[in-house]
Amino acid sequence: MHKKGGFPEALGIEGELERRRWLRNYLQNVLSRDAVLNWNRRNPNLARECFRAIAATMATSTTETTLYRTIGVTRNTHLDYERMLEEVYEIQRVRGWTASHLSRLRTSPKRYVMDTGLGVEALGQDVNGVLADADLLGKVLDNFVFSQIRPEMDELPTPSSAYHLRENAGRHEIDLLFEVGARRVIAVEIMATAAPSLDDARHLLWLREQLGDRFVVGAVLHTGPRPFQLADRILALPIYALWSEPHSST
Repeated sequence: MHKKGGFPEALGIEGELERRRWLRNYLQNVLSRDAVLNWNRRNPNLARECFRAIAATMATSTTETTLYRTIGVTRNTHLDYERMLEEVYEIQRVRGWTASHLSRLRTSPKRYVMDTGLGVEALGQDVNGVLADADLLGKVLDNFVFSQIRPEMDELPTPSSAYHLRENAGRHEIDLLFEVGARRVIAVEIMATAAPSLDDARHLLWLREQLGDRFVVGAVLHTGPRPFQLADRILALPIYALWSEPHSST
């Protein structure tokens, strides 16, 4: 979950200052050349402000109103630049999941930056800054997990779609939900804890009861070293299991 990002060039740079300079230059080039020129935009500064606002609220369902007021533009201008950032693969919007028998669910999208290191750099933060801010750490961890899972889901032989889940009153909320094949559901919670408990899986348990057999599995992804089972079809998995084979103690 470090802020080197996922770019091979950035990963190969050992010095922190040099790596941050590379990330800043990359973002400037993308937003000035690819985004602004190819989309006939004349304001690369506005493109950067839009990206920075989304980075500051990464992995959250922040409202459009909050974003365009933060940037200081009209709603249409914000949506135009947001679509541009999505077209050049700098951000991705993930819709809220809905179900016919769960009428209280919100459909507002979450916004993710496609490279977590780039998003952190846009905020002018380093590793210590992220670790010192619990709210930012949660967003960065959520965003990082999504950036790791997304390409894996694209490789599945069965088509899948990514969502998040949130009730209007916020009583139930699940970080990521994947609908696979015949509307089967895989649900994921992301926790900045090394020892998740059954209480950390309470929203997954609720969804399992709502969906019955449609619920394939739920996972609490955590920062600890060990995978274990929390309940029927509910697992606690280390985040590193996304890219390596976890060592089971069972």
